[in-house]
Amino acid sequence: MNRLPQGIKDFQFASILVDKTADAANTILQPKGTGRIWKDGNALALATTNF
Repeated sequence: MNRLPQGIKDFQFASILVDKTADAANTILQPKGTGRIWKDGNALALATTNF
């Protein structure tokens, strides 16, 4: 990951859901014990001031 004036180059993010108390049917959240990986399509996460 490299910080540039226009954003972050080569940005990737991962998460793992280790526990949950609702959504047993997995219709809203991902299944317990699974993960997700996000990799920006053009490899540049643009800087922003509005969320």
